[in-house]
Amino acid sequence: MVVKKNKVYSKETIRRNLNKTSVSIIAAFILTLFLLACSEKLNKSISIKSPNNIMKADFHIDDTGALSYTLNRPNFEVIAPSVLGIKLGNLSYLEFTGFGNPQFKQVNNAYSIKGKHKKAFNHYNSFEVFISNTVYKPFILECRAYNDGLAYRYRIPGTGMQTVLEEKSSWSIANNPVVWFMERDNAYKLKSYAGEWIKTTIDSLHIVSKEGPIQGNPLIVELEDNEGYLVITEAALYNYSGMRLKALEGGKVKVVFTEGENGFQVQDTIITPWRVSMIAENLNDLVNSDLISNLNPAPSSDLFKNTDYIKPGKSVWRWWHKNTGTSQQERKYIDYAHQLNFEYITIDEGWEDWPYKWDTVKSLTNFGSEKSVGIFLWKHSNQLNHSNNNFEKMRFWLDSVSTSGAVGVKVDFMNSETKELIDFEIALLKLAAERELMVNFHGSHPPTGESRTYPNEITREGIRGLELNRMAEGPIPAKHNAVLPFTRFAIGHGDYTPLGFTSPGATTWAHQLATLVAFDSPLQMIAEDPVFLLTSDKIASVLPILQNFPTIWSETVVLPQSKLGEMAVLAKKSGNYWYVGVLNGNSQKSIVLDLSFLSSISYEAILFEDDIEGIPVNLEGLNPLADIKSNLTAIPFTSSKSSVNKDSKLKITLAKNGGCLLVIKPVNE
Repeated sequence: MVVKKNKVYSKETIRRNLNKTSVSIIAAFILTLFLLACSEKLNKSISIKSPNNIMKADFHIDDTGALSYTLNRPNFEVIAPSVLGIKLGNLSYLEFTGFGNPQFKQVNNAYSIKGKHKKAFNHYNSFEVFISNTVYKPFILECRAYNDGLAYRYRIPGTGMQTVLEEKSSWSIANNPVVWFMERDNAYKLKSYAGEWIKTTIDSLHIVSKEGPIQGNPLIVELEDNEGYLVITEAALYNYSGMRLKALEGGKVKVVFTEGENGFQVQDTIITPWRVSMIAENLNDLVNSDLISNLNPAPSSDLFKNTDYIKPGKSVWRWWHKNTGTSQQERKYIDYAHQLNFEYITIDEGWEDWPYKWDTVKSLTNFGSEKSVGIFLWKHSNQLNHSNNNFEKMRFWLDSVSTSGAVGVKVDFMNSETKELIDFEIALLKLAAERELMVNFHGSHPPTGESRTYPNEITREGIRGLELNRMAEGPIPAKHNAVLPFTRFAIGHGDYTPLGFTSPGATTWAHQLATLVAFDSPLQMIAEDPVFLLTSDKIASVLPILQNFPTIWSETVVLPQSKLGEMAVLAKKSGNYWYVGVLNGNSQKSIVLDLSFLSSISYEAILFEDDIEGIPVNLEGLNPLADIKSNLTAIPFTSSKSSVNKDSKLKITLAKNGGCLLVIKPVNE
């Protein structure tokens, strides 16, 4: 104890005071740097180029103090002058007087990922700069220029609670190009992000939706003059509210938040998520971009000392076709998963009503361990989202999950991207990682690359997936599927829960097979009844393929027939095998597949294509939970084998809303 002037101070009190003093010293140091920057001759503009010198961004302060930026490629304006700034409580960072001395650097490294390819390349030029302003408080702009896009964010040092009221961050798109956005004619549009992908022109985006001018992200813009594609989104969403995009007249969109005019609070320093403009010359570059992942921090070496428990794979899932079963029924599904060579079973809503639920789950996990099948357990987020005492309820529940032997959790119904829900998600990922548990988020916003920082996020929803085929609001149209690889999946993995033979909507069975290639998710939760997969003679020829189907890839190639909203043609490699998936989003047509992406060896190809002349499959009664409406039959697939090489060209006829799956393996393997 320390005694001074009749007051007694504990060691803890002294420690707190020292911490406060340290924070004050740091804040004073930052302010000093800021004032020094302000005392120099200030510039009104600053520029940065991509490493390949093709793209250039200019940041400018005009005579009124407005801060804006532009993004250009040679002889083409991608983003016209667009305003930046932020309002915090009683401070408005909207009038600026000049840039300080920018700190430039270049980064070029690589790291392993699980998804469309094995390795991501992180190559960018960047700067950080203090910007003087009329409130005389530190404001730092960070910017990164990649070959495939631009990202910027704000860093505002401070102590105590700061309230974010508004961001002026915006994009202004010239020439009225086509823009793709997700639409849903009810309030869930911006809760679960399960909207259908459709298109309009950028000038009409503010009036096209019955739900109003606020849109979700990403937005995908088809640039004029064959200049490629622009993806507007965000990355590295931590300790902040999720971005929504308010469409304005004149082809502009700006950042808005779920909390609206009330804003949200951030403790101490504010670091906004990256505001991202992803640029791609073609659909292959769009699909293969690692920009969103690159903008996230690497995983903590302490939190992820061991990552062996993070294992991609396929899961059976009873809910889509029969709802969650009793413990004995789910036990049978472990057997089905074993027979299908699936790694997991997901037990959805309802298991917590079982008698002696944790003892029962322990019995199931023991049985699953014998069969090499792991168990994911479902949970409603509102039963865990209590932040008091460091999320005590969440910690206790995850302890029970871990003790039961389950390998992961499926947490559902966040239905928001408020800061409170973002904090909840990150807390869940951290606490799950401490217990070596994987996480599947449902009823959630789309990814922002957080799975790089928290690789135990094995997938997340934020997508209009196949579960809509059992609901009155469905079914999923083929054109939605055909655009997904280039819209929602352009920013990260998605739990679409693919493969629905017994309720395919207006799509064909070959179309359903192709979704396994086209849609990226390290955990593929297969919707179809495993009994149907194992016993139906109509699909027996594809069963061996399904039993060994990969969920992560070493290489991805988008083939040239692909066109937004009309057709997706993707080739993906796993080991020495290639898989080609074709999703036709409209009328019957024939295409020629050029196999020049293959190596110079001989291959055997197995083709599963639409059996247009075959007898349609009667769907009535196959899925008792599905609202199949007028889609009472489906076109089956037919299979054939052939020898191919890199010079081969295969002609394939696609049914309306059809597709095909092509599996190519080296001869004698």
